[in-house]
Amino acid sequence: MNILGYATYLIGGLILGTGVILVFFKGRGIIDVEKRKKEAQLLMEKVQTEAGEIIENIKKQTEKYTKNLEEWTKNREERLKKIEASIENKEKNLFKKEERINEARLKIAAQKEETQKFQEMAKLAKEKILENLARKVNKSPAEIRASILERNERELEMENQEKLKSKEETLKEDAPKIAKNILIYTLQRLGAPTSVETKTVTINVPKDFIKGKVVGKDAANIEEIETQFPDVAIVFNDLPNTISIAYYNLVTRRIAQKTIEKLVNARGEIDKNVIAKVKKEAEKEVGEELYSIGGGFLHDLGKAIDQDPNVQDAHDRLTKEIMEKYGFSWEEVHAAWTHHDAEPQKTPEALIVKAADAASAGRPGARQESLFSYIERIKALENIATSYEGVQKVFTMSAGRELRVFVDPSKIEDKNLEGAARKIAGEIEENVGYPGKIKVNIIRKIEATQITNVK
Repeated sequence: MNILGYATYLIGGLILGTGVILVFFKGRGIIDVEKRKKEAQLLMEKVQTEAGEIIENIKKQTEKYTKNLEEWTKNREERLKKIEASIENKEKNLFKKEERINEARLKIAAQKEETQKFQEMAKLAKEKILENLARKVNKSPAEIRASILERNERELEMENQEKLKSKEETLKEDAPKIAKNILIYTLQRLGAPTSVETKTVTINVPKDFIKGKVVGKDAANIEEIETQFPDVAIVFNDLPNTISIAYYNLVTRRIAQKTIEKLVNARGEIDKNVIAKVKKEAEKEVGEELYSIGGGFLHDLGKAIDQDPNVQDAHDRLTKEIMEKYGFSWEEVHAAWTHHDAEPQKTPEALIVKAADAASAGRPGARQESLFSYIERIKALENIATSYEGVQKVFTMSAGRELRVFVDPSKIEDKNLEGAARKIAGEIEENVGYPGKIKVNIIRKIEATQITNVK
């Protein structure tokens, strides 16, 4: 039953109830019938009017609800239709994709089968070629394969050896330059001019309490230090944050200086054992310094006697003989005489002496080649290059370190340039003495000229 039916029953019930009440009161003579009748009539009219308004409102709401329900139903139907259409499209696309995948699978299978056929044909052709080759050279296919592999391995090994040799030569050439730069930078940063060797050195102490740590409880460490260095004057209370060391012997003073520096930087407690251990370490380090200093001072000692025409040996070997004769240690002799690579350097001191010698030789004016020998070397380089057929002009660049060779393009082709450069470089290596390396550049220049006609 709808809302309009409920409203009709409600209004009818009100009218019936009103009539029953009127009859009841009228029969008992309680009310004035006519008056009440009029009032009832007015009430009935009012009730009917209100009932009509209620019915009208309910009707409007019902129509609105019905309309909204119809619109919602319509929208849902349209949405369902769209979903159905989308599902149909997806099904169609999926079907098409499956068809394409199946086609691709068939193509792949066909290509794979064709590839296998080609591989089998190539394998058969390869075997046939190997059989024909084996028949011609009287070798089995296995022997031919082994021969080819061996040849390739040999060529690769030779190529690698050449590359390694070239790299090693480059590193050997660059190493003295790098070491020289390091030494020059160090000398510029740390070197200080002096005319008098002072007998006193000072050690900076970051904080004064470290002095107390070195001195020890009840100055116990002072006694041990004085025992280790009996004649060295070590002053702790001269200046703040400073320890002074004075002694005439440079080596002993240097050992004492290194010992105190190590004690200042030591961690933990300092006792007699620590002091003795640190002194041994300092003695070892100073000994290594003396090896390098001695080797540096004496590395060209042989030049003092190699001017004698009766002496035929090189100056570095003469240095070795003199130092061995007068009882220098192996380390000192090795550092002094190996700076010209007479034998490989085996100690850090020997490498330092070699680098220092290169730095010294690189100073402007340190070593000058005579003008005559320089001109002779340049002429020798140019004569070697001009002796080859097709060479037009030769120029020596960078003080003889580069040779530029211009060739006749009608006589020498591009493919022969590398071989010609290799031949010239090889002859220079055999017949000309030179320092470092010489770069040979061959230039083949072709010009084309065309003149336009005047209109």
